[in-house]
Amino acid sequence: MASPEAVVHPPPKQQIARAIAGGLPAELSPSPLLGILGVVLGAGIVTLTGRMHNTGHFRSQGESRHRL
Repeated sequence: MASPEAVVHPPPKQQIARAIAGGLPAELSPSPLLGILGVVLGAGIVTLTGRMHNTGHFRSQGESRHRL
């Protein structure tokens, strides 16, 4: 006996656009400069901290510079 197959049709483009727009805030900030600056500053801090860890700048008092 053959089982019935469900056919799923994709939603129309207008419905997809409305669904995406529903997930966004009603008003976006006219000046996103502060957010961009925060992201760049955070990325820079993380990068520099990682490099300082790799070069040994964050050693505790008992650690020596050269490990075996």
